[in-house]
Amino acid sequence: MRGMTSPAPDKCWGIGDVARRTGVTERTLRYYEELGLLAPVRGAGGRRRYDGRTLDRLYRIRLFRSWAPLWPTSTPMQTTCES
Repeated sequence: MRGMTSPAPDKCWGIGDVARRTGVTERTLRYYEELGLLAPVRGAGGRRRYDGRTLDRLYRIRLFRSWAPLWPTSTPMQTTCES
């Protein structure tokens, strides 16, 4: 998808960085978390941290969404970022 870049394997990003990298709004990222589609870790001060696996999952969500409605049976995927 346009706007998506390959993630670095051991790097973590904040919600604003992920929104800019992917073209998905911060509100949409929070909504996907609420639905259980994304499960970012919480860093210092409770801030969301997204790793490369989460960006890959976000890419798949956007791809699947272009094909069909979101499936409510999706399960969250925990990230590996250290806080």
